[in-house]
Amino acid sequence: MMAAYATLMVFPLFSVQQVSSAATMGLLEAVWGPMCDVSEELDGVPSDALQRAVDAIDAASDMQNAATRAAIYVAKNQAQPKSKGVTILRGYFQAKATAIVKNIGTTDANKLIAATAEAAYLKGRLDEFIHLLEHSREGATNGCMVNSGTTLTQRQHATKLNDRECKLKLRTTAATAAPAFKSVTATGYPSMQQGTDSAHNFQASGTANCKLLTAQHSRLHAQRRRGVSNQSGSRIFNHPKHQCRKNQP
Repeated sequence: MMAAYATLMVFPLFSVQQVSSAATMGLLEAVWGPMCDVSEELDGVPSDALQRAVDAIDAASDMQNAATRAAIYVAKNQAQPKSKGVTILRGYFQAKATAIVKNIGTTDANKLIAATAEAAYLKGRLDEFIHLLEHSREGATNGCMVNSGTTLTQRQHATKLNDRECKLKLRTTAATAAPAFKSVTATGYPSMQQGTDSAHNFQASGTANCKLLTAQHSRLHAQRRRGVSNQSGSRIFNHPKHQCRKNQP
């Protein structure tokens, strides 16, 4: 039951494609889009965890009720041949109910709370960075989020960037099973793996300047040739060739 959450807490916080720090160009949707996807999936973890807890409690209640009904049957039908078998079933139902309750208290609750805390923390760090990218813009030529080519991204809906769900908020927690994860897997974030941008697949080809992503020693947040700065729960490593790479902390 808790297997889906057992791996969530050991994921690296953030990993995206390599970008050229010298180019200082905004990120294309191929880069920021998967960030939104991960954020949205993490948003469903608290409600899903609550649903799992409710399901476990309901299962324990069902077993306890079955044990009670079996006990009533035996009390009323002691002379019946079936009463011995029902007595055995009563013991089984009672044992299952006790085991479920014990497991909730000793194992499941800890995993659910830990997974919820980790997911909320990661989503917060990720949302903070996406929000910073979204609002780091001025006019039609300076911006950090790009649709395609050099067109800057604008929020078209309260919960969407372009047509992509990216509300950057936590939903109200209610017992609701989350859809199967697609962007978050047991091995990390497949859509956010590192890679070298050699054909403007990750960054705008021009015009859309984003000083926020600059990592040259003479610009913005990285005033040295070699060093590390933290963003969105990850690190930007500055290399002699002015390559900017995000990696796990």
